[in-house]
Amino acid sequence: MAELKTKVSKDEALYQDEPRAGERCEACVHFIAEQSACEVVAGRISPQGWSKFFEAS
Repeated sequence: MAELKTKVSKDEALYQDEPRAGERCEACVHFIAEQSACEVVAGRISPQGWSKFFEAS
């Protein structure tokens, strides 16, 4: 995936602080565990969260 210059908002990503259908941020290729962050979504991200950009790692 090409590097994004600007992260999207949690609202735009449909981010939620809980898993969806068994998918959660800690199992996503975009999750940065050391920073509780995401390569795509702006702000602090919960390992148990979910967004529409979820991609299994």
